[in-house]
Amino acid sequence: MTLTRKDILLKLARVENLPSPPRLLNNALSLIENPDSSVEEIAKIISQDAAISAKLISISNSPFFRGATEVTELQTACVRLGLNELQNLLLASVLSGTFSVSSEETMNKFWLHSMACGYTTDVIFDMSVSSKNSPFKSMAFSSGLLHDLGSLVLMQQWPEEYNLLIETLIQGDTTIFNLETEKWGVNHSEIGDLLSRRWKLPEVYRFIMRYHHEPWEAPEAYSELVKAVHLADFICSSQGFARVESMPIEFDSTSWDYFGLSEDDVPEILDRVERTGEKSEHFSSLIK
Repeated sequence: MTLTRKDILLKLARVENLPSPPRLLNNALSLIENPDSSVEEIAKIISQDAAISAKLISISNSPFFRGATEVTELQTACVRLGLNELQNLLLASVLSGTFSVSSEETMNKFWLHSMACGYTTDVIFDMSVSSKNSPFKSMAFSSGLLHDLGSLVLMQQWPEEYNLLIETLIQGDTTIFNLETEKWGVNHSEIGDLLSRRWKLPEVYRFIMRYHHEPWEAPEAYSELVKAVHLADFICSSQGFARVESMPIEFDSTSWDYFGLSEDDVPEILDRVERTGEKSEHFSSLIK
């Protein structure tokens, strides 16, 4: 039976067919959005979840952060990781385990791509003279991490149909966004919009999920962040951090101009993507 838009939306209209929001998610996002958040406040939130606390202590003892002594206390781990990294890892840890997908390889590639997009979005803001001090910079990593959550819903609810779609994608020359729309009449961006409403996420993340493939459609108030995620998605997908190998990628070339960047900046961007990508790969192996 061919999957249709009606089939998908009717199934997802039932509460039990969408994952419940992770318990600490909105608390984590509130802390990330607040520029005055402290390590102590974040540690207090993390302490509510023993599993996440253990993961972050493990990461603080990884080669990227290892100090002279082994960390065994959450507060010490939080200080060693630093505020920015702590916020990023908290969000990634909170999201991990929320979705159940049969293929571990698919899930690992998904989170590797998402985390790399998060770090790359942050790099774009750092390298852009016009956006370096943007109020959206604090949300760069979280936006990149969350942008493709609609795909996880489709993978979880329709694994066979999704795998067939990926096979078609690999053999063709269209994008996953266009192929989903063509085959099913709905795409992962629209499903991400639906999920963000159900989870009552801040509006900015809803628009990131909805418009990261069509940044020109985003409301003006959020266009800067949407364009940054769009550009990060393109860079990561074309430089070894794609969810699907050899996947065609759509790209709005005006995104370069928007941030005062160009192809001449690619070597430096790729260098940063490579370094943060290596970090993302390490983190994705720990946050499961």
